[in-house]
Amino acid sequence: AQRLLWRSRAGVAPFVAMSTGVSAAIGAGGARVLAATAAPPAATSAGAAPSQVALLIALIVLLPLWLYAEVCAAQQRSRSSAIHGRDDGKKDSAALPTHAETEAAKTQALTLTGVDREAVRAVLRLLSLDPAFLAASVQALRYCVELAAILCYMVLCDRTTFFGAGEKSYSRDLFFFIYGCLCFGAFAATLRRHEGAEAQKLLNREVTEEWKGWMQVLFLLYHYFNAGEQYNSIRLYIAAYVWMTGFGNFSYYYIRKDFSVTRFAQMMWRLNFLVFFVCAALGNSYMLYYINPMHTLFTLMVYATLGLYNRFNSNDTFLIFKMMAMTVITVVVWEVPGVFKALNYPFTFLLGYNDPRHPELHPLHEWEFRSGLDRYIWIVGMWYAFLHPRLNAMFERMDALAPTARWCTRAAIIAACAAIAVQYYRTVFSLGKYDYNKMHPYTSFIPLTLFIVLRNLTGTLRCHTLTLFSWLGKITLETYILQFSIWMICRQPDAQPKMLLEVIPGYPLINFGLVSMVYVGVAQRLFIITNELKRVVVPSHANRMATNLGACAMAVLAFYVAGWCSKTFFLER
Repeated sequence: AQRLLWRSRAGVAPFVAMSTGVSAAIGAGGARVLAATAAPPAATSAGAAPSQVALLIALIVLLPLWLYAEVCAAQQRSRSSAIHGRDDGKKDSAALPTHAETEAAKTQALTLTGVDREAVRAVLRLLSLDPAFLAASVQALRYCVELAAILCYMVLCDRTTFFGAGEKSYSRDLFFFIYGCLCFGAFAATLRRHEGAEAQKLLNREVTEEWKGWMQVLFLLYHYFNAGEQYNSIRLYIAAYVWMTGFGNFSYYYIRKDFSVTRFAQMMWRLNFLVFFVCAALGNSYMLYYINPMHTLFTLMVYATLGLYNRFNSNDTFLIFKMMAMTVITVVVWEVPGVFKALNYPFTFLLGYNDPRHPELHPLHEWEFRSGLDRYIWIVGMWYAFLHPRLNAMFERMDALAPTARWCTRAAIIAACAAIAVQYYRTVFSLGKYDYNKMHPYTSFIPLTLFIVLRNLTGTLRCHTLTLFSWLGKITLETYILQFSIWMICRQPDAQPKMLLEVIPGYPLINFGLVSMVYVGVAQRLFIITNELKRVVVPSHANRMATNLGACAMAVLAFYVAGWCSKTFFLER
């Protein structure tokens, strides 16, 4: 039946392609292997890949398991209501478990607590379909099914001809009209004042989330409309994201002093969980989503900077020495010819990228280019985090000045920022793409610093944010990854998204609105799924985390082997 589907017209290929995804890769190199072997469904005659069959098997197993768990949970609630009804003649809501107790029970039911009898017991309860265990595990099972379904939808959009492909076109008027409407709506409906001491601090959490949000909107519109004239701005937005990696991670490790393996694993999960399964589902290289390896690398470098001899981090002199040493290492790696490729050559299987448009380029060219553009800005972020208490005190002292002195000081700061901005625009920002790229690593901190100063200049500015952009700032990783497959499309592994997903042909703006709503909604769900599964699989207990990750790896391996065997011994005969 599968071969007949492949031989039919391309429009029915999605029903086979929907089997791509969850269990494609076993280790870090799985995505690279799949990328080297996979082909677009409409162009292959060999049938589905083992990973596609594995996903079908996973869905066949997980979907009814989740539905049965829902039934068990409903029965459990019904019995609980009946018991309370017999006790006092009515439902005693006070006797029902609280939300916190319910969540704790789910976590306990789904978390393996070390390689011991309890872990074995949990696995046996799952395999024996223990109703109580399944009822407590229903939410996590639903998240797994949702993840598989979303991956199938991505394959349907990007690897089949089920939906059409539209051409990109850029209109400066339309570009800024859409963004202007979004900003107006955000100001009109989501402007919010935050109370408390934290809201008055320089670069508080809500301000940085809002910053990420409005930049992400422009970044996505740049890709969707192919707004090439916005290239230099987009480079600054990406630099700002990397700056936040240095700033945020340094602040956390410097203040919390939590260098545990569980905290590190949770960060790696957040950065790479989704992209791992997307690469496996679509046969793409890790480097196609270059933001993820960049953030991963610079997070590792911040962790190394503060983690080594971390008991001496309270000594400012020693900490400054470590930061300077890391700066020297960065200079050597990226500035000395040949060093970068020599150090990264062993990781070519993971970080290599063969651009279908430029097969003549070295596999590590893309990685060197992307990481090199922002090789210093994460260090600037670390320095700003280190100086943050002093800078915050300066802003507080300025706020405490007499009104005349305060406004004169602010006016002088604004005038100085304007003069610097004009000079930066004339000498750097107005350059062409390739000339600008040469200057970007050494100058990107200038406009970022100007924005930070102006955005946080007054207490009123610091405590007010547009919550629409703050919300979008929380799902930037998901929107970045999904844009390649359910907003725009590539049609083949490792290709850039040069076409638009077209659901309503002939109506580009209506189509834009429809696919954008689905795209943002799916990104929000994946954000929730990633964090909820992280809570279950990567808890704060090291032994429990190791056991959970091992169990998940075994499950993925089992599904993949089942898919490979089914394809080899049944589907190809």
